[in-house]
Amino acid sequence: MTESNVARPSVAEADRVPPAVTRQTAGSGSRLAWLDVLRGIAALAVVFDHFGGFIPARIQNVVYWWINPGNYGVFVFFIISGYIVPASLERKGSVRTFWVSRLFRLYPLYLFAIGFAMLLWAIHFGNLSGEDADPETSVLSQLLMMSNVLAGINVPNVVWSLSYEMIFYLLLTALFMARIHRPSSRYALVFGVAAVAIGGLLPQAYFTHNLSTPRLIAFAADLMVLAGLAFAVAMRGMPRMVGAILAAMVGLTLLAFNGTWVRPWQALSILSLMFTGTMLYRAERGEYPWRKAIAIAVAVLGLAIAAGLWHTHSVGEAGLLWDREWICTLLLAGASFGVALACRRVRWPRFLTWLGLISYSVYLLHPQLITIYYHYRWLRHHAFWHQVAVDASFVAILIVLSSLTYLLVERPAQKAGRRLARWLDTRFGPDRPPERKPVAREPALAASPRAAAELPGCVRHAGVMAPVSSPPSSPLPAPREPGAPYRVCLVCLGNICRSPMAETVLRAALAEAGLDGAVRVDSAGTGDWHVGEPMYPPARAALARRGYDGSAHRARQVEPSWLAGRDLVLAMDARNLAALRRMAGAAGSDRIRLFGEVGGLGGAGAGAEIPDPYGGDDADFDHVLDLLGAAAPVVAARLNQLLEPDRPGTQA
Repeated sequence: MTESNVARPSVAEADRVPPAVTRQTAGSGSRLAWLDVLRGIAALAVVFDHFGGFIPARIQNVVYWWINPGNYGVFVFFIISGYIVPASLERKGSVRTFWVSRLFRLYPLYLFAIGFAMLLWAIHFGNLSGEDADPETSVLSQLLMMSNVLAGINVPNVVWSLSYEMIFYLLLTALFMARIHRPSSRYALVFGVAAVAIGGLLPQAYFTHNLSTPRLIAFAADLMVLAGLAFAVAMRGMPRMVGAILAAMVGLTLLAFNGTWVRPWQALSILSLMFTGTMLYRAERGEYPWRKAIAIAVAVLGLAIAAGLWHTHSVGEAGLLWDREWICTLLLAGASFGVALACRRVRWPRFLTWLGLISYSVYLLHPQLITIYYHYRWLRHHAFWHQVAVDASFVAILIVLSSLTYLLVERPAQKAGRRLARWLDTRFGPDRPPERKPVAREPALAASPRAAAELPGCVRHAGVMAPVSSPPSSPLPAPREPGAPYRVCLVCLGNICRSPMAETVLRAALAEAGLDGAVRVDSAGTGDWHVGEPMYPPARAALARRGYDGSAHRARQVEPSWLAGRDLVLAMDARNLAALRRMAGAAGSDRIRLFGEVGGLGGAGAGAEIPDPYGGDDADFDHVLDLLGAAAPVVAARLNQLLEPDRPGTQA
């Protein structure tokens, strides 16, 4: 399934994301370091497959007896893409931000690789696989990275897999817009069954061979996809939904009827593997039962194996060697992802995680470096140790080159994409669909200052309404280290809205209560897609309207080890509360509470949650700040009572 090439590793922006999960901050101890390690291994498998002319025959014979390393890299990369890319879209909740991040994540290096290939062609080190004969059609077929479904020649030859990445992104966008993106297991099974049932019946390159010229087909497809994406990103309401569906249907139709060397059953199997990766992400997040997820993952691998055996034997193209390679390659890819996922909390060597960070560069640039090596015939010596030395020099040069392009091309482009996304949010407003729960504005706040006085020891804070008296929650946990500062950590999802706002307001309340030296406050997020970013601009603006300064904040992700060092961890809502308690285990769950519960906003129920204003308007952020400002003095008062146990008439 490798066209002398393999699929490129897809990377979430961390937004890590993802984004990372930002790729820049992922290190050997990062929560997603295991994905980097797996991505690096897959990239080296790709290199092994394509550099075969320089690898000793005795090594090749052993490897290819069991697996095809190129296909192995393909399958691993696609599962990784399915795992992390939908998470990026769902965490951000913004179609516009998602596509901006994809654009800046993929295209700069893609254009650099094409330019590198053209340079080698110009100096007669390589060729463009015939693309120079019809440059207009070549540009149209590769404009959206969909050359393999638009009858284009892949330049560099490895970019064929980007066609299926792009179609996956289009499908994700439409499913997300329609609010039907959650049942990933069903989509994995549907595409897997389709690969077996109809994968061998669907035609290849049907449109370009029967309807019109490749140039016109590519032009029409580009126009429809770009128009659909423009509507999905820039419009509101039904037009954006129609645009997303149009772009997705064009992509899916091309995959089913107009693929070139990748057969339809293979393309459908690729989508099945990608949605399997998404399902495993949901299982890891606790949103889907592990028992079902494992069973469906095994079923998808079985369907992919069955599709390959059935459709290749039906046309007389397979034999015993191919069957063994196909089965073992798929099983090894699935097992590799499963083992890596099971070892996700292991601390990996930084060299391995670095290979994952530069894997996109490794993927796109190694064909050009191979072209240079093939130009010098003396390198193709058949002595074993000579070949080993050539292989080692190739890998070393490739890693250095890929590191440079990552540092000088990829990383700056990703940062520019994040800046552009934030500017677009500030300039035109967020485009996140209104999926969050409605922000209730009446029950938590009192209409008169008298309500504040009903809570003993309540500390007033300027600029906010007073809290309604509510039944006290259970006593606050005692300090872990008597005499040391009491450590409080405030936690939301991304650590760019609620928790840093709460940290700022609580610090002020503690200072007013005279506890600024006795209590230390920080904040973090359960997710890692905003790590290192400043506070969300509307949140910072809401604080500024009340006289606070949030400019120094930088987002962090909570680490399990932190929980043992905090006296009290206050989550903004039930979702984060559950995530933190799972992270802490039974022994530490008593120190993890809802901020609103401790702050007297409504017991331990939904009324104690601080709603997520991300994507809302100024009124949403002001309301959240009202809630925080009402709860913070209560939290400060209870901490004051806890830390001064001899004070008469007090009980925390």
